[in-house]
Amino acid sequence: MRITSLELKNFRCFTHYKVDFNEQLSLIKGPNGSGKSSILEAMHYASLLKSFRTSNIEELIATGSETTRPEAFFMRLDLLTEGNAHDLQIGYSPEKRNIKLDNAPVKNYKELVSHFRAITVIEDDIGIVTGAPEYRRTFLDNALALTDSSYPKKMALYRKILKQRNSFLSQQEYGPSSSDLYEVLTEQLWYVAQDIRSDRQAYLLLLEAEVNMLIERFLSDTGKLIQFTYTCQEDSDSSPAVWMAAQQQRERYARRTLFGPHIDDVTIVLGDKLSRRYASRGQQKLIALLIKIAQFTLLKTPVVFALDDFMTDFDDYRLQALLNLLITLNAHVIFTVPLKDSALAQYLSSYKHDLITLP
Repeated sequence: MRITSLELKNFRCFTHYKVDFNEQLSLIKGPNGSGKSSILEAMHYASLLKSFRTSNIEELIATGSETTRPEAFFMRLDLLTEGNAHDLQIGYSPEKRNIKLDNAPVKNYKELVSHFRAITVIEDDIGIVTGAPEYRRTFLDNALALTDSSYPKKMALYRKILKQRNSFLSQQEYGPSSSDLYEVLTEQLWYVAQDIRSDRQAYLLLLEAEVNMLIERFLSDTGKLIQFTYTCQEDSDSSPAVWMAAQQQRERYARRTLFGPHIDDVTIVLGDKLSRRYASRGQQKLIALLIKIAQFTLLKTPVVFALDDFMTDFDDYRLQALLNLLITLNAHVIFTVPLKDSALAQYLSSYKHDLITLP
């Protein structure tokens, strides 16, 4: 897969911007604030219908801009997949979102993801290793959304029941039927939660094997392998009845749900040490990048792989090894770098690639 052109209107810093891509490797250069990250953010949004910077989509709308189009922002991606050209258009306004593929309305997420998938790597992705549990949950949910188009529906159902349950728990007074409602909501949430956890844990097993394969194949000098452990609040042999008997009073005192995928976490161990605490920054960044590359290789389908100035902090040897790995991917690989000379730009100079310079 390759993006052959990207057009943005009223998106972030761009009133109107269009860029063409001709090669499987692309390098975007520009000073801070020129819009390099926004170009990658647009690709991310076109794939997952969410931003990697904000949960408030209206923040993506260019401020102070005027448009003759009904959309508050608009993007168009021309795609080339296995020799077939496709046109993906996405328009967003606070009232609605319009998505068209080859001028036909896209009816569901499955149809969108079957034609375009993008994996982005940004500086904040080191949080998968070093950050709060939210980073790891977000990574897993995004990865599974690209892998299984039914997964977002499961998460939407889970969030709906969770919202109802938290609303119930936040009430100051409980009527005669409150125990029955508590039981119903607990059981509903419990079984959806188990389904989501099963998906996450199965994916982690595949991801761990893939990351370690990449380490052994391309970075064998590290001498250390990765281990993922999924952690949750409940015992593995627990049940809704056991949870309610032990935790109902604590949940009502807290006025919120104290179990479920929304508070689960993943422990990442490098060798025999917790990577969040004991790995160096370079190791932490390497782990995050390998996780993202493994996410791509597990998809086994054409993908756009975009890295937003992520290759700093690696020494020359590691940079060359990672670049060799990325070039072997069956993907359109897009890098962004500062306007000044960089080691990555020098390495790419020996390969045929697009060079796009932003003012």
